[in-house]
Amino acid sequence: MKFVIKAEELVKSKDKIKQVVLASKLVKKSIYLKANDNELILYAQSQGNYGEAHIPCGVETNGFVELSEKSLDVFDFIEGEVFFELDGKHLKYKSSSAKGKINTNSTEPDF
Repeated sequence: MKFVIKAEELVKSKDKIKQVVLASKLVKKSIYLKANDNELILYAQSQGNYGEAHIPCGVETNGFVELSEKSLDVFDFIEGEVFFELDGKHLKYKSSSAKGKINTNSTEPDF
């Protein structure tokens, strides 16, 4: 999974999808990301509710990952294009103002 997307578009879609997750009584709260063709699909599912957002982006390699609902909150403070690459258990990101990785096996992101 390798793609580039504008942080502002990611945050706008994440905020919409997160409403489905936050309304859930389930203990594990996840947002799913799927990079496919030239779009990133964010979706969440909980107790009969479903949310999905399609964001145009540059996809180099298709892929799928499950993240904690808090993992994408760091992008609230990042602007411009962000490059992502799935590397083992981490979704690495890099922009002109920040770089880091999100642990896909934990409820807390790595900064």
